[in-house]
Amino acid sequence: MPASSLLDMSRRLCVKNISHLDDVGDTPYPLIRPILLKLENPDQLRNIEKNSPQIRTHTGEVWFHLIKSDIPGWEKRTRDFKEPTNWRKVYYKLQDDVAEERKESEKKLQEALTKHRDAKEESKSTFIPKALDPGKTDGRVTGKKGETGGWLRGPAPKPKMSALEKMKKKGGDSASGRMTTPTHLLANRSSRVTQVPKGML
Repeated sequence: MPASSLLDMSRRLCVKNISHLDDVGDTPYPLIRPILLKLENPDQLRNIEKNSPQIRTHTGEVWFHLIKSDIPGWEKRTRDFKEPTNWRKVYYKLQDDVAEERKESEKKLQEALTKHRDAKEESKSTFIPKALDPGKTDGRVTGKKGETGGWLRGPAPKPKMSALEKMKKKGGDSASGRMTTPTHLLANRSSRVTQVPKGML
């Protein structure tokens, strides 16, 4: 295998340190071309053009290479540019278009998220306080959920009676039932004969 030429070694060294390249002096474009096609930073290429203006008329293919690398959908976007004289301007124009489209997409996404969040909040149950009637309730929330999700307020439920309390209440009702006849009628009931005893017949 033949030894690398001095030119090839110089090119490999330049590519290895390409991030520090900002000037090519008066080197003809054909010699520096393989190195410039390795550039990934458009601002760096623009700076090299300022410092070495003799290559400016030849760098269109380098700018086009950056367009293909950095611009999404570059094939469709470059159809309107027929043999432009300045691919650098085309590159920055397309960069601005992409940034504007991305900004618009982010805005629409944010609006969609906000709309979804608002709809979700509206669908949640909302508690609606109602005035209490002191004569009908002791202030406790009772009843069941209303249509709006809040608890309907109504009279407090009566406390449940224990078994012993029920027996006492039942006994009290029986005793009170026996005393429902007035005392002045008891004598009449006891002395009144409705039928002659069989023994007396």
